[in-house]
This record gives sequence, structure tokens and C-alpha cells, in this order.
Amino acid sequence: YRVLVSEGEREWRIRRRWSDLRILVAELNAKHADDLRASGVPIPDFSSHGLRLAHQMLELKFLNSRAASMQSLLRAYLSALPVSLVSAVGPEPLLRFLSASSPDAGSSQT
Repeated sequence: YRVLVSEGEREWRIRRRWSDLRILVAELNAKHADDLRASGVPIPDFSSHGLRLAHQMLELKFLNSRAASMQSLLRAYLSALPVSLVSAVGPEPLLRFLSASSPDAGSSQT
């Protein structure tokens, strides 16, 4: 999935796989569950995968649904936790996921 990340006047694009999001969710739940609960921000449920045939996983409807889920989840995390990529402030798993310098990022700075 391609994700446009922006902060202030800066923006960059990253590429992330669904499995990257699954890892992020697991790390944030393990290390920052108290902060997430204390924020009061409702965090959408995350379904790491469903039983699907390979051809179904390439269907546009399925991909669009996952993209919307990813966007909703990331927005909730960014509302719940203090994060600044420019200042390198916030939970390390979230900073790493959104960083243009992350190893899996197919990124371009703009």
C-alpha cells in the first residue's frame, strides 16, 4: 500500500505491506496499550487477515477496503499518541512505520 505522510509543510510517500501494519498494531498494543486507553480515542478493530483465496486478495474492492482500514487505524493512532516525525517524538514503532528512511519504504521526499 502507498501511504502519503505529511507533517507541516513536509510530505513523503511510503510503501507498506499489510504485514507491516500487523506488526505495528502488535507492537503498539504490547508497548503502548496504557497510553492508547488513556487517550480516550477509539482505536478501530484490526483484522490481520481473513481466509481468502489468492485471486480474491487482488480484487479492487478487497484492496480498497484494506486501504480504508489502514487509513482509519493510522489516523486513530496519530490522534491518540503524541507523534512528530520531524522531531522524532512518539512511539518508536509508529515512527518507524511512518518514516521515509524505513528499510521497506518505497519512499520519495517532496
